[in-house]
Amino acid sequence: MLPLVPLLFCACPGFGSQTLGGGNSEVPADPTYVEHVAPILDAYCAPCHGETPSGGAPDYFRLDDYEGDDARDGAADMAARIEARATGDTPTMPPAYATQPSDIDREILAAWIADGAPYGPDSGGGE
Repeated sequence: MLPLVPLLFCACPGFGSQTLGGGNSEVPADPTYVEHVAPILDAYCAPCHGETPSGGAPDYFRLDDYEGDDARDGAADMAARIEARATGDTPTMPPAYATQPSDIDREILAAWIADGAPYGPDSGGGE
């Protein structure tokens, strides 16, 4: 069974050698969902908190969509939870076994939330 362990890790979200997130080297002055946050959430959060929840993720929200849908909240609705779980000194998401966002990516999330979770450059805080 031991030879299967590397295969299992490669199949899990967040594992592998690809570069994830937005590949940002600094925090933009006015981060937006479309330009900066969506790539981070898609890489680190949406594999479990996406259209089809997995890994024990709750089914009342999804982070692969800004507004969500009739059944579930979207990333903008969950900004406070994203802030609590994925930013700050002791983030709890993604789980410790998964690939982690860079400090810059976490700072981008925090800046986006502090700015009112804007959708795009001219959205003024939302779509």
